[in-house]
Amino acid sequence: MKTNFFKKTIFCLLLILFILSFSTVFASNNLVIEPRTVEEDSVPTTTDSDNTYISSDLFLYNVNVELSDNVDGNVAIYGQNVNITGEIQGDVLVIANSLRISENAMIYGNVFALAPTIDVAGVVSDIYALSSNFTLESTGRIARNLNIIAPNATLNGKIGRDVNINTSNLNFAEETTEAIVGGNFNYWSDTELDIPDGVISGETKYTAVETQRSTKDVIASAFSSIVTGLVLSFVIIMLCIWISPDFKNRLSTMVKNHSIKCFLIGLLIALAVIVASIFLLLFTFSLGSTVAVCLLGLLILAYAISGTIFAMGIAKLITDKLNLTKNTPFVLFSLLVVLIVSLLKFIPVLGGVINILTSLVGLGMLGMNFYKRKTLYTVDDNK
Repeated sequence: MKTNFFKKTIFCLLLILFILSFSTVFASNNLVIEPRTVEEDSVPTTTDSDNTYISSDLFLYNVNVELSDNVDGNVAIYGQNVNITGEIQGDVLVIANSLRISENAMIYGNVFALAPTIDVAGVVSDIYALSSNFTLESTGRIARNLNIIAPNATLNGKIGRDVNINTSNLNFAEETTEAIVGGNFNYWSDTELDIPDGVISGETKYTAVETQRSTKDVIASAFSSIVTGLVLSFVIIMLCIWISPDFKNRLSTMVKNHSIKCFLIGLLIALAVIVASIFLLLFTFSLGSTVAVCLLGLLILAYAISGTIFAMGIAKLITDKLNLTKNTPFVLFSLLVVLIVSLLKFIPVLGGVINILTSLVGLGMLGMNFYKRKTLYTVDDNK
């Protein structure tokens, strides 16, 4: 039974990594399968149009994904070619070879996308994307902010607020008579770009990028970092399941009931170890230097895995809500949370804050697991 689980989990991980690496493994496969939802027991109701209304979060995976439904929730999609034409009330996460948000699409939340080709012709609230070729078509509308890394970008539609873009080739709509960007325009490039007059309503700020580190290198580095993080997280998750199957139950309890306490304990642990190490190095005449180095090493190791620990706690809450008791969905949702947090880290300023917060909470969860664990979690473990 355990061998079966490991085989399924490894297969699912390889599938995710293949999609993440933008491979063409599905290119010759023309088979179209109806997308499946995470909540298979949720019953969609038919609206007046041909589309269906889904009042739950949605998880789709396929070679070709066509999402024309109206979804009152968040959507996560893995696929080769993704086309969104429906109305989505929540956030959208897409990992694919190509993503198109068609003219009739309405996305009220954020779009987080990792795809070589992205075309936006519909209406979106905010976009955070890593891409090789990004196009905002003339019918496309971004209500708030556009945050992308794309070597080639074309902006023909309207953007309500600010643009933060790392690019080397940027094109705007020809012969435009009104502003395309409603706010400020911040861009990173190896050379200054030619921006037509009147296209930007706010201020334009240019930041030079080192010529030896091109936009393609930035994307490659970011992609490598994400994949490495996923592989490391997978190893940690599998070890935790193998060593202590009940560990994930305690993590979900900590996230649900003690998240603030976990953050404070994580902060206290980090500060205490740093102060203690400095004291041992400076005031024990090198007698405590070995202990200080060991303490710092343990802190670095705990901090490195703390993000995965946090993701496991969130994933357990999600699988409990969806009544998914197997280990396979728990592992997949844990990796999905790790991926989302990894993508959020690329947001300027906010990404760093998110990284520190999730890591400190995870560090505190590790600490709390050894502090009065029976008193804190006996009731929940017996449920």
